[in-house]
Amino acid sequence: MDKKALCIISGGMDSTVCAYLAKEQGFKVVALHFDYNQRTQNKERECFKQICKNLGVEKSYILDTSFIKDIGGNALTDTNLTIPKNELHLNNTSPITYVPFRNGIFLSIAGSLAEKEKCEAIFIGVIEEDNSGYPDCTTEFIKKAQEFINEGTSKNYKVEIITPLINLKKEQIISLALKKNIPLELTWSCYESENEACGECDSCLLRLKGFNNANLEDKIPYSNKIKHLKKLDENERKSLLEIWEKSVLATHHFLDEKNFNIIKDYLKNADLTELQFLFYYKNKKLVGFLGFHDDIIEMLFIDPQYFRQKCGEKLIKKALNDFNIQRVEVNKDNLNAIKFYKKMGFKGNKEYVDDFGYTLIKLELE
Repeated sequence: MDKKALCIISGGMDSTVCAYLAKEQGFKVVALHFDYNQRTQNKERECFKQICKNLGVEKSYILDTSFIKDIGGNALTDTNLTIPKNELHLNNTSPITYVPFRNGIFLSIAGSLAEKEKCEAIFIGVIEEDNSGYPDCTTEFIKKAQEFINEGTSKNYKVEIITPLINLKKEQIISLALKKNIPLELTWSCYESENEACGECDSCLLRLKGFNNANLEDKIPYSNKIKHLKKLDENERKSLLEIWEKSVLATHHFLDEKNFNIIKDYLKNADLTELQFLFYYKNKKLVGFLGFHDDIIEMLFIDPQYFRQKCGEKLIKKALNDFNIQRVEVNKDNLNAIKFYKKMGFKGNKEYVDDFGYTLIKLELE
């Protein structure tokens, strides 16, 4: 008789990789998906069906757990609550996207179904190290869940909860998926949108960070996306220069023509390998970028067409969240930039004169 595993598949990246690993380990996969009236329920169900087809799953279940929405208390099911954007790991409390005891509910149901299907294992794609801080994604929680399932099922039945990804980072999971030809383009992570991923909720940020750190491109569509670049190719440098020129002409009236051309020529031809960049895209169009070196922001420019759309604020939040940014230097005459950086938490008034003869102000995070 084939050994069987019940795989909880949300339609997301992690649970999908788990299911493929279960099949690789010789388990016959029984797939389980939960509808709980989450915002992206239709998209997640569609992904689940595509994943099952690709995996060759013969038996699958889609169970209605819409009572979770009735319980409420989370932004995934309550549309009166706002999905947090660009706030990953900004505080130590569970975010409003945490669905109270969701994995406890799912595993309780999975325990019942696993016994009925005579499954030796339950695979679930929880991650402890690299998640949004959910309490039901820890090793200790999974251990206790296994204990209560085995305590509450038949004496002649025992099941193991297997969490092969629990200690991995997102980039490790993505690299593993690439190595094993797991089609991550069939998966969905966004908390809010079903047609194009928002690129700014916790789940999108974790996914994009993982792809960036793995030096891979995510194939799903995004309405907003910040891409981390350690090196610019010719087209990226050209796009950077275009944004810089538009932004400077609109805001840097204190910059004389001679120095404008010198800086432009520098950006066009200089070796920028000491800098790293964050490129911000809206609807696949580059609208702004941030350049940094070590712990200091060297440049931040936004296409004037996208001023007052919080593009700069999103880039700063991304830089502060993912990198050890502590400082920025701003032209003394650039009053709007100074005001912006102070709003973002930078303080200071130390001045010095740069190579072009302009007075710069040094600002540091408090």
